[in-house]
Amino acid sequence: MHTMSHLSEDFKCSYCTKSFRTQLRKRVHEKSVHMKNKSLLVCGYCKERFKSQCRKDVHLNEAHGIPLPKREPAKCVICEREYTNQNKLKSHMRRVHLQEKKNKCERCDMEFFTQFELKKHLVKHTGAKNFRCNVCLKAFGVKESLRVHMMIHEGKKRFKCNHCGYGFTQKHSLQKHMSSKHSEIVEK
Repeated sequence: MHTMSHLSEDFKCSYCTKSFRTQLRKRVHEKSVHMKNKSLLVCGYCKERFKSQCRKDVHLNEAHGIPLPKREPAKCVICEREYTNQNKLKSHMRRVHLQEKKNKCERCDMEFFTQFELKKHLVKHTGAKNFRCNVCLKAFGVKESLRVHMMIHEGKKRFKCNHCGYGFTQKHSLQKHMSSKHSEIVEK
């Protein structure tokens, strides 16, 4: 497959110049080569230990005022969309370009991109809605759906319109807003 050749060296080691084909190989390399020296993940100021470089960087910033390292966005080599990290890029690649659906329903053979989508689907078979909102009593089949629903009651608006600043609790509400209020921008 031609597109795969572009992905051959996408995962760069955080500690040296080596690159890897997969996130897993990169992680194995980092742990076996660089993590033998545990001092890489110990704060030089207070000696606190960390499970990842990212957590150490956040600690250095919050506890000691050290600026976070500038991270380059992860860019798709096919469509050039940018993502904040390699995991989001990997998810994009699986969904959009490779269309990999690794989560299969054993009852009807439907396939899904994520475990979460599969869990939501399984509720259709079982009818079980074990997660209930304590404010409006609406029931959900998946805990994550209840968590997102609770944002409505809490007034949390994670999705902001870049054009008018209006906030929404759910992504699909922002998308509806964009197509109805800013359709000339969406069409471009």
